[in-house]
Amino acid sequence: MTVAEQRAGSGPRSTHRRRRWRRRRRRRASRSRQDRERRLSEEHQTANARLDTLRTELSDPSQADSALAEQMAEWQIDLETREATLADGEARLAKAEGAVHAADTALSDADHALDHARRESQSHNDELHHAELRHTELGGASRGHSWAARDRMAPPAGRYARARPEPVELDR
Repeated sequence: MTVAEQRAGSGPRSTHRRRRWRRRRRRRASRSRQDRERRLSEEHQTANARLDTLRTELSDPSQADSALAEQMAEWQIDLETREATLADGEARLAKAEGAVHAADTALSDADHALDHARRESQSHNDELHHAELRHTELGGASRGHSWAARDRMAPPAGRYARARPEPVELDR
């Protein structure tokens, strides 16, 4: 092959190269076309999905509004129930506090009455004791009691103190 033939591109080699180049170019164009078709198909699917979402969103507000209205109605009923329960609990608490206050007052009054009764009892016991001592001093039922009263009133004075006689019971 001469230089002129090579430049002109004639010959079996150059024909083969041109065919191979054309096939590559067609494959690239085919791939490029397939890629474009695939991308367009994906974009079409994405656009359809967005369109469906928008349709759903546009139809959903009315459904969402009714669902929200139902939810708010439930919450309102729940709130009213809780407020009624709270008011009932507060009323019962106030009543219980009143009962506790009344019980505390009654307990305090009972304590004061008990203290007063104890003082009176002690006063009566003291009066009874003094009356028994006086009775014993004045001669009581037997002579032994008068000695007992003297012993209580004046303790023995040392070793010269009188021995206390044994009480004697008399037959009546």
